[in-house]
Amino acid sequence: MNCQKNIHIGWKLTAWVLIFNMQVFANANSLQEVDSVIYHRLKKIEKNFPLDVRDEVEVLIKEKMYQNREESQRILARAAEILPIIEKELWSKGLPSECKYIPLALSGLDPNYIGKSGGSGIWQLQYITAIRYGLAVNEWMDERRDIQRSTTAAIEHLIFLQKLYNHWGLTALAFFSSPAEVNAAIKRNKGNIDFWGVYEKTETYTRYLYQNLIAMIYLVNYYRDYDMTQHIVSEPDLIWVNAKSKPIKLINLASWLNIPVEQFLRWNAVYRLGIAPAEPKYKICIPKDRLMLYESYTESEDQLIKPIIEIPKEKEHTDEQIAEKKLNETTQSIVENNKEVKETYTEQKTFYTVVKGDNLGKIAQKFHVSISDLRSWNKIKGDHIYVGQKLIIIKKKKITVPVDKPTTEDKSKLEDKSKLEDKPKTIIETKPTTENSTEEWITYNVKPGDTVYGIASRFGISQETLIKNNGIKKNLIHPGQILKIKRK
Repeated sequence: MNCQKNIHIGWKLTAWVLIFNMQVFANANSLQEVDSVIYHRLKKIEKNFPLDVRDEVEVLIKEKMYQNREESQRILARAAEILPIIEKELWSKGLPSECKYIPLALSGLDPNYIGKSGGSGIWQLQYITAIRYGLAVNEWMDERRDIQRSTTAAIEHLIFLQKLYNHWGLTALAFFSSPAEVNAAIKRNKGNIDFWGVYEKTETYTRYLYQNLIAMIYLVNYYRDYDMTQHIVSEPDLIWVNAKSKPIKLINLASWLNIPVEQFLRWNAVYRLGIAPAEPKYKICIPKDRLMLYESYTESEDQLIKPIIEIPKEKEHTDEQIAEKKLNETTQSIVENNKEVKETYTEQKTFYTVVKGDNLGKIAQKFHVSISDLRSWNKIKGDHIYVGQKLIIIKKKKITVPVDKPTTEDKSKLEDKSKLEDKPKTIIETKPTTENSTEEWITYNVKPGDTVYGIASRFGISQETLIKNNGIKKNLIHPGQILKIKRK
């Protein structure tokens, strides 16, 4: 009986193990099937850029399709607006349309994005590259943030790189990094220009950007299969108009034109401070149907109009301004509480970022400091500085500090004290000489210019007596010396 029972239990355990193994096998097949779907979809759209499903690529794709769906939706919305502009430029230059995915991988098509390597705009162009292709980058504006102009510059750079490598995959790697890095990777690959071999020899961040490029290509082409939608925002006909004769705050102008602030700032992302400078050469992007309204806008209204749409407020004052305000309030309180203030100086450290065209002389003149001080503060040898360098500027600033204000009683005491200091202090000692007489001893504080003869004459005694009573040698006395003088 027990034997039959044990056999029955053994069959049950065997059945459970078989079922478990079948489930594991089924799960493995399903995972393999998912990978296979992604692989075949990518191969279906592969043209100029090599596409492959590697572990990192698969992770990025699944993040975009599942974990980061909201961010993917925002990227798709920007893509619906911006990609047609890029495609038009690519078509006019005869470049493959897949190049439109490069800014997606770099910035997610955010014109205000600043990358870890210092690039700016949707194409993440470096400063040197931007200047080479005629983009303006200064304290007022950064044309790398302008979609149209930065796209034109980026396409010129792509053409240059494609002439070097004659391979769009290598061109993309060079765009993500630099020709120097790709050349070094080719050298490490023993001169072989096999794409995936060179790819493996590039830096980690460059490989990540290419992986992100593949994931973005997958997202834009297959988002519908993951129940995502591409919200197409209808844009009005836009035109560029000349700036006014005075600087204009863009948030105030947006309110005047009755345009959402966020949308208006996106159209004019080229302005770094949100201010259009007062020069006609600068242009402002507005809807064509608001031209008359813009022409009626005056600079005086720029100070009066408040934005219709609330935007996050920036700090109203810098830390230095807040500290100065508190100091002024304290000074006022001191004055009101019958206290005086005196002026003194304090040092304030600020930082200045070197821009194109700067030199030590120009910067020293701008901040009213000496060139030698600039060298000392920043440990500069010679005159060499570079664009983007942060320089320390130390400026002396006049401040006021509280001092107790003397009362009328204190003033009278000070006056009496001053008078006493000018007069000899009297110490009266009574010594029995005769029955009805006393001797009076006084002290005198020697002042600059005094002589033994002059002091003796002043108190009506002989020089010999003064010298004898005070042990003076060679008629030498000095300011501050205390002399004892005996008078009857």
